[in-house]
Amino acid sequence: GEMWVSLLEKSYAQFNQLLGRSGGINSYSAIEGGLADPIYSLTGLDFTYYSGNSNFVWGSGKNLSADNTGKQVLIDALANTQIGWIGAWEAIKSDGKTALVGQHAHMLLDYDSSTDKFLMRNPWGGNESSGYKPEWWMSYNEFVGPSKKTLIAFSKPAATPKTFTYTLSSD
Repeated sequence: GEMWVSLLEKSYAQFNQLLGRSGGINSYSAIEGGLADPIYSLTGLDFTYYSGNSNFVWGSGKNLSADNTGKQVLIDALANTQIGWIGAWEAIKSDGKTALVGQHAHMLLDYDSSTDKFLMRNPWGGNESSGYKPEWWMSYNEFVGPSKKTLIAFSKPAATPKTFTYTLSSD
């Protein structure tokens, strides 16, 4: 249920207007195709791109292999409080509905080891009747592999993980 990416996207559209970028227009269309740059612009955290297809590399991005080595990179990043971003050049379906909308940014939020799936969210929100999934779980091979044109980015860690110790007592 985290909504930080939709707020980040809206903030970035307004930020572009204030800086006079994209013609000074405050709209989502003015920032279309901006990739993961808003992560740095709004948080100051550098990020690294990972390609979900070995034939499709972006800049100095790193290739994720279709085996568990690449999957572990994503799992470790999520466990290390890094901000996850994923985009696809073409729509990718899951359970018959569009999950990753082509030419659009999505959140990569979590990993569930019991189902071996990643939690993703479309910052547009909405409901299933809108023709795309607002939030869903997806297996690694559904978005990484030879036929997938996906790009994934992770920021540097957002914060140093803290350890808490709790003591409960009762009379």
